[in-house]
Amino acid sequence: MKIKYIIDLDENFLKMKKKLKIITLILLTSITTIGLSGAYSDPSFDINYYLRLLKFPFAEPIKNSEWYEPKVKVNGNNIDLPYDKDKKSEISQKAIDKVVDYAKNNNSLGITIIHHGKVVTENYFRDWNNTLAGDSESMAKSVLSLLIGIAIDEGKINSINDPASLYIKEWRNDDRRKIKIKHLLQMTSGLRNSNSVINPFSDLAKMHIGFNVRDLALTIPSEKTAGRFSDYNNVNSQILGVILENATGQKYYDYLSEKIWKPLRADNAYVETDNTDTARTYCCLFARLNDWGKLGLLVLNKGFYNGKQIVPEKWIEQMITPSPKRSNYGLHIWLADSKAFKSWRINEKFVDESMIFFDGRSKQRVFILPKYDLVIARVGDNSDAWRENIIPNILVRDLEEKNYSK
Repeated sequence: MKIKYIIDLDENFLKMKKKLKIITLILLTSITTIGLSGAYSDPSFDINYYLRLLKFPFAEPIKNSEWYEPKVKVNGNNIDLPYDKDKKSEISQKAIDKVVDYAKNNNSLGITIIHHGKVVTENYFRDWNNTLAGDSESMAKSVLSLLIGIAIDEGKINSINDPASLYIKEWRNDDRRKIKIKHLLQMTSGLRNSNSVINPFSDLAKMHIGFNVRDLALTIPSEKTAGRFSDYNNVNSQILGVILENATGQKYYDYLSEKIWKPLRADNAYVETDNTDTARTYCCLFARLNDWGKLGLLVLNKGFYNGKQIVPEKWIEQMITPSPKRSNYGLHIWLADSKAFKSWRINEKFVDESMIFFDGRSKQRVFILPKYDLVIARVGDNSDAWRENIIPNILVRDLEEKNYSK
């Protein structure tokens, strides 16, 4: 069966902003007599929803963090990654310069290369710096998956083969009771995927801009048989967040702080919540570039960091196992299977097909190459010219010239 690959439609916000604003203004005019509290799961009749929509940062969304409110702090215990002062890395300066130039010329705000656990280079552009934290977009999904693995290891969640309804009572009396946790992680749940970015009544728009993301996500019905089709759907990740909170009895941001952020020695971060203090777990984790590098190292080292097994090694192995329905996707993490990527994403094959990566809208990336003991993190704004293969291929080819592998 041909696998259906879904383009992350969030990226089209940048192209459709004029049309969306016109539609929003028309809708806003038509409902000016309606004034609700902003606490309902369906915000369609709430004037505050349309006011928030009008303020959406179509241009340079990563810089406009003030739009993503309210936000809650994820407490950390920061110690920055060490620099490669002794020049132990085998990567040539010529390759480093090529990577930095490519990042700079493709709307990046920051790029870092980490080799042998140390920072080889860390560069910032366009007034960005190492104290700033932009929205991770969907890179947050991979962090969510790490937390699911920890919860399983702690016995809070039995297994990815558990039905999601074991943790969500609202799903026990309809077809959604057949959806397993693994279906949510693999993006094969069969839940309705209303992901239009020009229709303010789509599930995606309501979830991203609305005021009660938990209740909204719980209303999304099942439309396809679970496990049959791959369909990238942000609702899956939001439901996983609900499961995590119900299973652990903790707020998402507290669990993240306790189980990953503090052990990782990361700086304070933030997650966007809604008006009910529910985190948007499909996106919206604000963290510094240095800390995305640490997360890359955590996966590279199979869950081990700073002398401690933070995430079970067996969970990392499960995460990076390809989904039966999508060979370049594991459990909320992407895999470098060249044949599964279309030309708008790569212009040649990956030199290292074992590469793993976090993927967020507007080309937020953490590339993880265990074979070469290498992590690359990039944050910034969208670039239509960006290709996933270019930066990792430059560095891998440079290392291969020296016959290096881990």
